[in-house]
This record gives sequence, C-alpha cells and structure tokens, in this order.
Amino acid sequence: MKSTGTGELPVSVLYVDDEPALLEIGKLFLEQAGDITVTTAEGAEEAIQLIKGRHFDGIVSDYQMPGMDGIAFLKHLRESGNTIPFIIFTGKGREEVVIEALNSGADFYLQKGGDPKSQFAELTNMIRAAISHKMAEKLAKETEKRLYDIIQFLPDPTFAIDSSGVVIAWNHAIEEMTGIAAQDMVGKGNYEYAVPVYGERRPILIDLVSIADDELLQSKYASIRREGDILIAEIAMPGQSGGYAIFAGKASPLYNEDGEVVGAIETLRDITEQRRSEEALQESEERYRLTLDAANDGIWDWDITSGSAFFSDRWYTMLGYKPGEMPGSYATWRSLVHPDDLKRAEDFIQNHIREEKGSFQLEFRMLTKDGGWRWILARGRIVSRDAEGKPLRLLGTHTDITGRKETEKALEESERLYRLITENMTETITIMDLSFRFRYVSPSIEALRGYTVLEALSQSLEDILAPDSLAIAHQTFHEAMAREAAGEPVGVMSLDLETYHRDGRTIWVNNTMTVLRDSDGVATAILIVGRDVTERKRAELDADRNNRLIEAMLDGIPDIVGVQLPDHTILRYNKAGYEILGLTPGEVEGRRCFEIIGRTSPCEDCATTQAVRSKKLETVERYIPEFGKYLECTSNPVLDENGEVEQVIEILHDITGWKESEEELLRSEERFKTIFMESPVSIIIHDRDSGGIIDANTKACSSYGISSVEELKAHDFWMEPPYSFNEAYALLQKAAAEGPQEFEWQSRSVTGERFWEQVRLITVVIGGVERILAIAVDITEQKRAEEALLATERRFRTLFENMTAGFVLFEVIGDETNSPVDLRILEANKGFATIAGLKTEDIIGKSLTEVLPGIEHDRADWIKRYGNVAQTGVPLRFEQGSELLGIEFDIAAYQVEPGQCAVTFSDITKRKRQEEELEGFFTVNLDLLCIADLDGNFIKTNEAWST
Repeated sequence: MKSTGTGELPVSVLYVDDEPALLEIGKLFLEQAGDITVTTAEGAEEAIQLIKGRHFDGIVSDYQMPGMDGIAFLKHLRESGNTIPFIIFTGKGREEVVIEALNSGADFYLQKGGDPKSQFAELTNMIRAAISHKMAEKLAKETEKRLYDIIQFLPDPTFAIDSSGVVIAWNHAIEEMTGIAAQDMVGKGNYEYAVPVYGERRPILIDLVSIADDELLQSKYASIRREGDILIAEIAMPGQSGGYAIFAGKASPLYNEDGEVVGAIETLRDITEQRRSEEALQESEERYRLTLDAANDGIWDWDITSGSAFFSDRWYTMLGYKPGEMPGSYATWRSLVHPDDLKRAEDFIQNHIREEKGSFQLEFRMLTKDGGWRWILARGRIVSRDAEGKPLRLLGTHTDITGRKETEKALEESERLYRLITENMTETITIMDLSFRFRYVSPSIEALRGYTVLEALSQSLEDILAPDSLAIAHQTFHEAMAREAAGEPVGVMSLDLETYHRDGRTIWVNNTMTVLRDSDGVATAILIVGRDVTERKRAELDADRNNRLIEAMLDGIPDIVGVQLPDHTILRYNKAGYEILGLTPGEVEGRRCFEIIGRTSPCEDCATTQAVRSKKLETVERYIPEFGKYLECTSNPVLDENGEVEQVIEILHDITGWKESEEELLRSEERFKTIFMESPVSIIIHDRDSGGIIDANTKACSSYGISSVEELKAHDFWMEPPYSFNEAYALLQKAAAEGPQEFEWQSRSVTGERFWEQVRLITVVIGGVERILAIAVDITEQKRAEEALLATERRFRTLFENMTAGFVLFEVIGDETNSPVDLRILEANKGFATIAGLKTEDIIGKSLTEVLPGIEHDRADWIKRYGNVAQTGVPLRFEQGSELLGIEFDIAAYQVEPGQCAVTFSDITKRKRQEEELEGFFTVNLDLLCIADLDGNFIKTNEAWST
C-alpha cells in the first residue's frame, strides 16, 4: 500500500514498550500520516523474535523495560551486525542514559511527556530522518561500490584523481601495465601517477581536461584533440620487456551531482599491434599488388572517402578494355555493373562497411567493351581506418566466373527438364532402400494411386499392397537379397501387384525393378518403375473366366475330345481323352493320332481326313479293335481367315456301352499369359511449329534401331494413314493448342519392323522456346497379346459352337432362403438348342420354365439336381431319357463358380436302342448265343446256355 502523503511505499516500524496502552496510542498516532506501518512488541525478547522473521525499516524502543532494557536491546542488535535505525523513546531524561544510548548506536533519543500530538509528530520526523539517512548511506555505498567494480573490471588501464590531483582509483588493468598495486598508488598526489608512464612527475593527459584549447598545443603530446569534454591523444611509453608501446589515451572530467568538476578519469588502450599491422600492411600492399598483377584476378583499391579507386590492368582486360581506358573511380564501377544487380551490390557493400565485418564475397554482372555481360566474383575487406575506427579503404579482387555461371545455368535447365519429364510421366519412379523404406517417389504417383508424394513416402509396403501381392513382393525381395548376399547379382525383376488406391479401390501395377549399387557394386537400393496395367489384368481375368467356362464345358463331356492339325498331329486331348487312352499330355502331343494306337497310317474311313477334304463336319462310326470298342468319330474343321483348315476338333464317342467315361474334359488350352515387360521411357523433343525432331534420348533411338539422334532425324519412320506424318503433326499441334494428348501409335524401325507405343504429348519450355515433349512406352507386346487373345477366343468359340453334344450354362434362381426354384440359361450352344428344338437366341437369358414349359416333372428334377451341383460343387453324372423329346442322354453336370452349373448332354439314343435290340435278340432266341472278346472270354450269354 502507498502513503497518501508521499506516494512512496510505507516504512515498517517496530515499536517496543512494556505498557500496552502506550503501544496502542503510539501505533495510532504514527500511522495517521499513512506512510508508516507499526508493529508492536511488549518487550525486547518478543521484538528480537519478530526481527528474525520479518524486515523492519526502523525501531522505536522504550528504555526501562522488565528483563532486557532498551539500551541492552540496542547493544544486542549492534553486536549482531544489525545497523537498523534505532530511536530511544523513554520517560527517563537523565544525561548519562542519553549519552549511553547515543554511544551504543542510537540514531535519536526522545523523552516522553508533554503534548502527545506534538510529541508523536516529532517522533514521526525522527523516524523518517533516521530511515532516510540510513537509506542514503546505503545507496551511496552501493553506488560507490558499483563504480569501483566497473572501473576495476574495465579491460583498459584506467585511473582517476580528485580535484586536488590525489589518486582516488587505480584499476587492475593499470596495475598490470605499470606493475604498481592500487594500495601503493591510491591517496597519492603531486603527479605520482605520471612516474610509471614518463619516469618523471609532470602533468599528463588527465591534468589537461580543463585547460583551454590553445594551451593544449603547448603540451608534450604530438597528437591531441578534444571531442566535447573528452581529450584524445596517442603516447609512446617504455614497455616492461624493453622497447616502446603505443597507447591511445582518453581523459574526461568527473562531476558531482551538482555538475561541479570534482576530478578527472583517464583510460589507456594499447594500440601497438594495430599500428604495427597498419605499417606492415602498407609495406605488403605493394608486394600483394605486384603478385596479383601476375595472377588472373583483377585488383581494386577504393578510397571510401574520396570515391577514387585503383584498378589493376587485369581488372580492365577481363572486361575487354585497355588498361586505364576509364578513370579509376567508384563511379566507373557503378557505370559497368548490370542495372538489375547494382542496388543489391551497393546495399551489400554499404552494409558490410556499417557492420565492419572481416571480409566479403559478392557476385554481379559487369558490362564488357563489346556490349556483353560477364559474371564477376568480388572479394574484399576493409584495410584502413581513421583514428576513430571509421573505414577509409576497401581492397579486393575481381574474378571472372562467367564459365561457372553458364555451367550452373545449364545444370538448372537440365534439372528443370528432368522435373518436367518426371512430373508428366504416366509411369511412377520409386527408390526403396533395402529396409523397404521409400526414399524417392515421383510426382506421377498422385495420378496413379491418388496419394501425394509426401503421403506415399510415409507409407509401408503393408499400406500399399493387397495381402496376396504383399506376400509375393516380400518373397521376391528376400530371394533377391539372398542372391545378392551370395554374390549373385540380381537382374531386372518384373511383378504385377494389386495395389490400394486412395479412393478405396485396388488397381494392378506392373513393377519393373532394378537393383542400384554403389561404386563397389554393393546393392544399396531398388529402383522401381510402376505402370497401371489394370485394364490388361481385367482382360486376363475375363480370358481366365472364359477359359474356365470352356474347361468346364470340356470337362463335362465324357467322350474323347481331341484337337489336331490337318496331318493328324495331336495338339491336345480333353481330360477324358487322356484317361481313356491311359496317356499323359507329354506322351501324346506332337504325335499323330493313329500312331498313339500303334498304327502307321490313318484309318481308311477317317473322319478327320474327310473333314479336311470337305471342310465341313464329318461323322464316322467304326469298330476300333485297339480299344475293343465301337466309336462314333466326329471331326469338325476349324478354318482360318482364308478358308483353309487350320485345326480339326475330333470327338470320339463310345457307342459300345461297355465303358462310361469317368473323367471330365481336359481343361482348355493353357491360359493365355500376357508377358508385358516394362521398358524404359522413350522421350523425343519436337519443334512446336514444324514437328521436326530436336532431340531424343537413347531409348527413343534404340526403339527405332538407331544409335544417334542425327540418324533418327534422317529416318523415315512414317507409315500409311492413320500413322503418317500428317496425323502426327496434327496431334502435335493439338497438344500445343489444347494441352496434353494421349494415344496409341504404330511406328517402324530402321529394319522395317513395326511396333506400338503408348504416347503422351505435352508442351514444355526449353531454353526459352516452346517445344513439344513426346513420352512413349513400348506396348507392342501388349498389342500382340491382345491379338493372340482374340484368336484364342475365336478358336474356343468355334469349338463351342460346333460341338455335336449339347452344352448349357445355368445360373440358379433362388427363393428367400436361397433354395433353387428355377434355372436361368446364361450360355448354350447349337447342340443344346437343337436338342430343345429351339434357336440359341431364343433361350439365352431365359429361365428353364420359360424355355421348357411342357415338361414340368423333368424340369423340377433338373432344377433340383443342377441347382444342388451349382451350390455345393459336387459334380453329377447320369443317363436319362426324355419322353417328350424321345431322346436318351448321357448327362454330366459341373459347378463353374458358386451359383452356376455347366451341363453337357450327349445323345446316346442310338446306343440305347442297339442295346435294347441286342437284349431282345438274346432273350427270344433259343439258340446258344454269346459275345466274347478277342481272347475268347465270354462277355454276355443268353438263357439257352443255362438250360
């Protein structure tokens, strides 16, 4: 709280008396002014305890108190070192008490009695006076101590005298300089302080601070000047180890609080080394100038004050000027600096001068005599200052760095072009270390997977790959690293991996991987080029589904189905064929059909021979003794684009009835595999206006079988429309006008070989000129794969359409419990349509109820049987006749995928009738009848044998 009277913090007073009433009255009177707070104590012992726990500014104490009296209390405090202001306030007025109190250290003595108001007013004034005096003494001592400490710790030799010339301060630095301790110098006068410096008693710089300027000229100082009331001079004095030292001295008056001069102070600074350095610099500058004249650098020496300058001969000639062709000056330098660099250069130099840094380096362009510009590296430093330390001269060199700058510019252009290429590639480039952490990801990752570069860098393989692909990648990487560790360098690796996209879907990415190595050939990382092959994988999956469909169809046929060339060379059999023949694919393929059964030539009435000749379906029934069976041989020719027989599909149907086929058709031809090798990116730079080739990389040249860009420019690789120059030029112009273009393009190499590329055109600025950048990826293998896939599908479709057996693909129609209530026809061949007496187009997509409404009992049986096969996957094989159709069938049913069932219907009506006729003949004939095999074993006998 503040006093209302003074605005200062109130002082805290301890009032000690053995009479409580007096304490209460005293506290009331003393606190009336508001600048004193009073704490009371009823005895010296209580007061001592209070003092231990808190701070008081002063004490008022009674003299006569029980136990310890006031003077004993005062002595106790003073003996403990406590100098707190102390006032004796007592009723005793004896002179000996007053004297003892003052001698014991009391500040005031006041006798009680009289008017209380005036008495306590006087006590209040005493309290204020005692406390103020104590605080003033304390402040003076602290100030004196602070000034003493400052002077003592000044690094320069310093001393001070009072107005009578007596030394009052002599710091540690001057003790070291003179070898005289402060205790031996402080308090002495009569110019004692001059003896250590000059060897005699005489006035020195500190004694001249108050004399007139004209008297200064008569002093013994060669160089002396005044700045305000400060005198500055240089003096030479003997050194302690011999020789002379040069000191810069400064002296100024000392003033008291009233502004009166009460003394003077002087500091000395050793500048011997500075002066020697300046002299040495002056001596070496000429040698330095002569040395640099012989070097390739130009020398400049700028007088900052006058603006004049010295330029060496090389300074001029590196810019194409004759030595001295222009005046040496700062203005000449300014006139030659490039306008765009001038302000930056001047600001830099002025900042260097202001901050007084050691040296500087600065780059800028300067005008040459022929009107060009050269890049200059300027180096310099301040080499001269005035007595105040202000810079006077800058000395430095000029070095021509134009060549280095041009190299840096070319490098920047190359890096910019590289960024353009990587940012516009459809492929992604990734570098992964051997701990599977990504160290680099190209910007094209965002187009491929939807993630930014920073997001992709933070991902792990687990974040990127679907589980199956993750396992494949880990296995591939670990095997590769094991080979590397065993000293077997790994070549290029290629993996198609299912990868997560940011939007939640998965895409397929072909990853071409190359091991990066250090200079010792040790593997350090893996370079990965990724390309989206989702469409290709979908085509493969579609082809795989078609293959599985055809395989299910063939596996449903219990007869031997073979594919052979017109010369009877077997390409393959279905599964039933291999099992019936008891042979493996390796034992069959490449051999002719008749050779397989031990013959040297085809059968006389061979169905295949007839089909090749007639180019249409041919069927022959005959007994094959090697099998001991009657077979129905049906051969269907497959014609190429020119109408010639390319292959023959032969079905051997067992019509003897003695052996049923237990196996399904062999799976269709080996699944078509598209081998797509990620090749490095081909890049060609085209002129925007003419379309001509400006430049191309090595891959682009090698794509055309050419080793250099010059050969590529001269190569006529254009073909007939739509792959002519006109079409290409139109696409280039479209890219320039509308933005990036992507398309497929067919070209031909120098040998005439044609190949396909996926091309992306973008507009870029190279060297300040707009160009068209063509980034191309070879997709020839993909194109060939697509064409082969189409051919395979055509062959299988021909087989499917020309089979004599009926084939149908059902899809289960279930109720709310998923129990089969009907079957929908997804696929059906002509054989099935013929059996049903309908056209194929009339039954595809319809339910069994819609197609065959008149055979409710049979239909219900089919729905139950085939629905169970489609849902459980358990295959079914049985014979069944249709009264409505009048046909006997050998039926096989297989699950294609959950919910779908493929069913084959083989017409065995003729065989059944033959069996019935044979059975009837055996039954009614009374003669002994039998059927035996070639070894004479009975196969069947009639009843006549039993009688």
